Amino acid sequence: MLQDRSVYEDSEIFAKNLYRQGRLSERDYRCYRELYEVLIEFLPFPDLVVYLRAGVDTLLSRIASRG
Repeated sequence: MLQDRSVYEDSEIFAKNLYRQGRLSERDYRCYRELYEVLIEFLPFPDLVVYLRAGVDTLLSRIASRG
């Protein structure tokens, strides 16, 4: 199975950064993490994670080309 985004990425990258930036309250982040910890007990861990890195200009260009 191939996924563009995963529950691991959401929690470990996006939610964590939102919390660090002050866009997610301590209470909401703690609640989110508790739910995440329960959820991952029932999900298979990925066999492979590929991280692709690109600059903002490149990303915006790719988004625009996809419409």
